[in-house]
Amino acid sequence: MLVQFIGPYSEFTIANAHNMTGEALKKKLFEKDRIARNTVYLMFHGSVIADDETPSKFGAEDSDNLIAFVEEPVNEESVVPCRSASSKSSFEPRFLSSRAHSTPSASVKSTAGEPEKTESDVDYADRMMASGVYRAPLIEVANHPCLKSLFLSKLKNSDNKLYNIINRNQQLLDKYVQSASTSPAVAGQQAAFVLIDDKANQDVMTIMEFASIEYEQALQEYLNYNMNLEQCITMSIGLLLLIVSVVFSQCVPSTGMEDILRGKEHHVCFTLNGSERSLFHPKVDEYGRYTYSNLYERVRTNTTSPVYVQLSVSSYDASGEKIVTANSVPKLYTGLSHSNHFFTYLTAVINVEKGVVKSISWDDGCLTCFASGCGQNSVITTEGRLHLISESDTRYKAYRGDNCFQVSTDCAEGKKNCDLTIFLVWEGSDKKGRVFHSSNLRLSRFQSGSLESAINAL
Repeated sequence: MLVQFIGPYSEFTIANAHNMTGEALKKKLFEKDRIARNTVYLMFHGSVIADDETPSKFGAEDSDNLIAFVEEPVNEESVVPCRSASSKSSFEPRFLSSRAHSTPSASVKSTAGEPEKTESDVDYADRMMASGVYRAPLIEVANHPCLKSLFLSKLKNSDNKLYNIINRNQQLLDKYVQSASTSPAVAGQQAAFVLIDDKANQDVMTIMEFASIEYEQALQEYLNYNMNLEQCITMSIGLLLLIVSVVFSQCVPSTGMEDILRGKEHHVCFTLNGSERSLFHPKVDEYGRYTYSNLYERVRTNTTSPVYVQLSVSSYDASGEKIVTANSVPKLYTGLSHSNHFFTYLTAVINVEKGVVKSISWDDGCLTCFASGCGQNSVITTEGRLHLISESDTRYKAYRGDNCFQVSTDCAEGKKNCDLTIFLVWEGSDKKGRVFHSSNLRLSRFQSGSLESAINAL
């Protein structure tokens, strides 16, 4: 575990610390920095680790962080001789040991002849802010207000008591944010945490360049995306693919072609309106989805111009020497005769035979809507003009397919999320001959099952 200090000491790692007792951990601190055992308090997520307890008792793992609060030495001249056993130290850890993360008051040592004073919540918050460990992240919030929720989330893991105090009093947080940039830095004090590290900043810059938006807006999109990712991981169906969309001149990764193997990443290319390409790497034979975030906001003011998407996947051929590519039939998102409609959900089936991509088809069907909300959205370009494939088109008729759409009024009023989401499943076998199973999760498999019954019962 990484041990981070609230005090003038450098953080360091103790292997397997989550299974060590508090007494053994304090011994390690003494051996490294000569920190007296009776001056250090070990905390994990707001709970104090007693000498006979281990961090794992409170759910800690070796990859987690441990907080070490080092009590400042008391000036010997101010110590009252014959100090009674009932006197309080300048730091009272018992209030942190509440397993329900409650926030009772802490006691503060009184001087001789004065009654004992009780530290209020605001006094505690002021004291922790004065330590300097939250100065850097507060400055980040001051520069980018959209980081406030991220600050609170990280604070909850760092100091649950302080989080509860500030979360109940947002004006107190605003005060700390405003004063952070002008407050003096504490020499040798490291930040409790970083909100946006170098890697995250690079991701924000990528979004900024890809979407041609300002940094603050890209940062907000980045935060929203992570929040959606966390929610989708907890869903009962599939995992949301972690995607960083970048524009490529061609849909082949710079690292070269990968073999199609179950459980391994393989690139899939999305092309919007024939020119805007996004390359991402889902895991083969895992049910996943890709969302064009804010696509509705980008096109809602000009729905007369058609917006369509096409998928492509490449692989080596059976000889392993040539690259073959399969393309899907383009699918309309909005426009043409559907200028007031938005096809928000599509499912693509990637067909592979022993590691060689053969085709990409659409799992069409209107299982989740009534006939009034269903329409044909396969398109084709002929003579430079995009149009819906008609029933009378003998050449392309087989590629027609119906899907559910949302009406523009529901989108405009915020009743529905009208961004385009594409689900992916795999069919066939990988290079080693292992059969794929994710295609069993596509919606059309439930036509005669509970899904259809539930819809008919509406």
